[in-house]
Parts: sequence; C-alpha cells; structure tokens
Amino acid sequence: MANLYAFLRSIVPVEYLKGKKTISDHMQRTINYITDMQRNIKLKKLSNSGNVSNKGESSTSFSHSLVTVNPCWDGAEILISSGLKEEGFPISRVLVEFLEIGLNVVSYVSTKANEMSLHIIQCEASDIGCNDLSELTGRLANVINLKRDNS
Repeated sequence: MANLYAFLRSIVPVEYLKGKKTISDHMQRTINYITDMQRNIKLKKLSNSGNVSNKGESSTSFSHSLVTVNPCWDGAEILISSGLKEEGFPISRVLVEFLEIGLNVVSYVSTKANEMSLHIIQCEASDIGCNDLSELTGRLANVINLKRDNS
C-alpha cells in the first residue's frame, strides 16, 4: 500500500499537494487533480467539436449555454460557454454576482472558436464547499438566463 501511495504522490503535481500532510488530504487533492484533468479534456473536446453537452453534475445548461463551476486549490474556476449565434450576456452581471457572493476574481479569459464563446473565470474564496459550488452554478445560470429573458 505504501508503494501505491508513493506512486500516487509522484504523479500528482506538487501544487495540488502543497501544504497538505495527511494521506486523506493527499487523496482529496488527488481527486481534485483528476477532476481538473477531466475538465480540461472536456474543454479540449468542446473546442475541437464545437458541441455543448450537459454531462457534468456541476453544470447547468440553458439554451445552448453551459455553466460549470469547479473547485480549485484556492477557490473556484467557472467556465461559461455559449453559441456565437445567440445573443451574449454581459459579463458585468456575472462579475456583480461574484461581488455579492464575496468571491474575488483573480483572472478572466474569453475566447471564441468553432461557433462557441468560452469564458474562464478564476475566483478566490477562503472556504468554498460543494453546496456553495452548486448554488453558485445555479445563480450564474439564472443571471445568464435573466439576460436572455429580458432581451
């Protein structure tokens, strides 16, 4: 078992394990790493195919839009993708939502490819749990939907 654990530690990047000493913490961080890798694979497939699907539990899809909230080591990473043919939503409404929740935006990247618009927002939060992530997913989906309903 010790050999398997040592092997696991060797393949997970150091930044995921930094500051964590117990085996259970390392296992949780390994799960985070695997989740991040799965998300990156989905993004790669999304950018290559241009198709949007709603297969993740932390994703919400409305009218060809997809909101995904993933935990990261110091907060959350939010991915918002939508079709270019649709009328977009003002990113300012999403940022106001972050302020109301108490999240600090660390980085924002937006790109357009394959008839899709993709927004990646990284936020800092001292303590964000699974319930908070699903609530955030719902709130962001409502903000995006509200814009479409008012258009």
